[in-house]
Amino acid sequence: QFDLIAPATTQLQEQVTAVLEVLRDPEEEPPMDLAQQLEEIQDRCNGLLNTLRQDQQQLRAALPERRKNLRRLVRSRILDGQRIEGIGTVEELDHRAMLLHHDAAHLAEQTTASLVDLDVLQQRAHQEGQPLARFRLQLAELFTQLSSQLLRLALVQARARLDTATLVPVDLAPERALEIAREHRLDWMNARMALVDQWRQIELAANRLRSDLDLTFSGDLGTVGDNPVKFRGPNGQLRLGLAWDTPLTRLLERNDYRAALIAYQRARRDYMAFEDRIYQNLRDLLRSIELGQWNFEVRRAAVLVAITRVDVAQLNLERPPKAGTLQLGANAARDLVEALSDLLTQQNAFLSLWTGYEADRMSLDFELGTMQLDPRGVWIDPGEIGPEGPPAAAPPAPWANLP
Repeated sequence: QFDLIAPATTQLQEQVTAVLEVLRDPEEEPPMDLAQQLEEIQDRCNGLLNTLRQDQQQLRAALPERRKNLRRLVRSRILDGQRIEGIGTVEELDHRAMLLHHDAAHLAEQTTASLVDLDVLQQRAHQEGQPLARFRLQLAELFTQLSSQLLRLALVQARARLDTATLVPVDLAPERALEIAREHRLDWMNARMALVDQWRQIELAANRLRSDLDLTFSGDLGTVGDNPVKFRGPNGQLRLGLAWDTPLTRLLERNDYRAALIAYQRARRDYMAFEDRIYQNLRDLLRSIELGQWNFEVRRAAVLVAITRVDVAQLNLERPPKAGTLQLGANAARDLVEALSDLLTQQNAFLSLWTGYEADRMSLDFELGTMQLDPRGVWIDPGEIGPEGPPAAAPPAPWANLP
């Protein structure tokens, strides 16, 4: 979607320019297959017109989604107390689309007329039995006109594809993002279990501080005389007692209990910092995504300005010389080259913004804990993320009753 000017359009322009250079040079003989090249150029021009119609159809199909996203962006800014006017509004988009369709129809009509003139010139050469090289001046004039029309058609194609390019919408509140992360992130579950385990250590340490009351029972049985195996009851003893161990005497256990309390408070603060860090990351990501959506519209406007600059430079280059002179302005050609270079730079920046936005969407899916991978380990794009989060954040469907 960021290939604003199709490679076939660029190749057609280069082919027309190559033929035009030969026709403009009186010292260079026209190629033997000039008639064949003209037929090929005519076919490719008709193909370009068909491609341009398809681009306009794709723009019409993309307009509802574009209007929806623009309204959402404008609404979010209005809620923050910032009104947005001009670029980035639905009215501006509809106005650009209307101008685009008008310009495309006008240029298609002009290009078709130039192709008809080329066809008429070929038929005339065939009827008179003359080679096309005899009509060199007429061909050069027609190809000059066609070259200018192809450049404008390429710019119209770029405008159509520019407004067709869209971003995958993300409309998620930070609070809802935190709830999704709390439910799905495995490291959050581990941190929660670590805190619960530290709390259990307090109970274990407290259990060792409890008083112990032991019932003791002991005794022995003595022998009579010198016979070592002559045991008699009267020579035996029985002892019964109670052993009570109070917490006041358990210094090590009290220290362990205090250490467990301190460790729990430290783990509790670490857990709170972990949660705050996740919330901050989610807020920063969502802000970066919203900023990327606005920057995408601003960069789209910059590309549109670069396209307009190329169009103006081309018109200046085609303007007739001033009275009394035979040359164009000294800067006309240079301005066109600079405008084309700036258009390429803006296209690259436009694509770079989309790449950064996609990276933020992937990071958001990861931070939410809902990222899914295919068997190859490649990220599965969840698509649009609405107020309820990605599809993986939805609660599982209830089990059906077994028969």
